[in-house]
Amino acid sequence: MGNPINNPSPITNDKISDIQKGLAICAYHEAGHAVIAVLHKVKIDYVQLGMMTGVVMPYEQPGSNYSLEDAVACILAGDCAVFMHTGIKKTGMLSDDKMILFECFDRLYPGEGWSERKRNHLTRMISEIRTELGEAWPAVKAVAAELLAKRWMRGSECKQIVLNALKRKPI
Repeated sequence: MGNPINNPSPITNDKISDIQKGLAICAYHEAGHAVIAVLHKVKIDYVQLGMMTGVVMPYEQPGSNYSLEDAVACILAGDCAVFMHTGIKKTGMLSDDKMILFECFDRLYPGEGWSERKRNHLTRMISEIRTELGEAWPAVKAVAAELLAKRWMRGSECKQIVLNALKRKPI
């Protein structure tokens, strides 16, 4: 077998298809974060889709007023959207998402470690987020499609896509 850098294998249609599937999964993951952020009134600065990764950047400023519950909901929504789109239960949440999630739960339940109460809360939140995403699925699909087409959008543009897809007035 040759060195893949000096003698790369040709890119076949199968490989292109796998790349497109990976990007679509990533787009749905980021769309899940973004849609829940909009519905929970967490202001987004921008949404970005990279090569097999993405970012939903909340708008941080003095006076940003969203709860730890909203932050947890936004974090969990990425993997929930992928599960709903593909049936894949574990997508390997990035360590940044996991670290923020655990930090939020530590603030919600200080000094408890990973308690039964935390697990029950997390399980309940995942169920609620799946329900919320199911009701907002046209918005998830619209944001994912826009990300696949453009790779980047402003938070205000994302919010408008969500509202249009759900036929809602500005919130």
